[in-house]
Amino acid sequence: MARSPDERFLMKVGHPMDNGCRLWLGSKRAGYGLMRPSRHAPWGKENLAHRIAYIRAKGSIPVGLVVMHACNVKACVAPEHLSIGTRGDNAKQ
Repeated sequence: MARSPDERFLMKVGHPMDNGCRLWLGSKRAGYGLMRPSRHAPWGKENLAHRIAYIRAKGSIPVGLVVMHACNVKACVAPEHLSIGTRGDNAKQ
């Protein structure tokens, strides 16, 4: 039986670290976790894992905004470390 998109995502998330980060264990591009597409995934096409984590926990990402890491760890997908802001906000972190 095929796994659901949520099951596929959770299989690639590591246990919480001392700093609260949960690292993506799957594929990466430029240090960011990468989730391959699934035709039943609510997040659609191939996407960065931290964006999927944000969508799963907090809802959609408004057009023109980015998902930022409070921890500055590119592979982190801990929802409590993620927020949205502009590219300028992200550059200031």
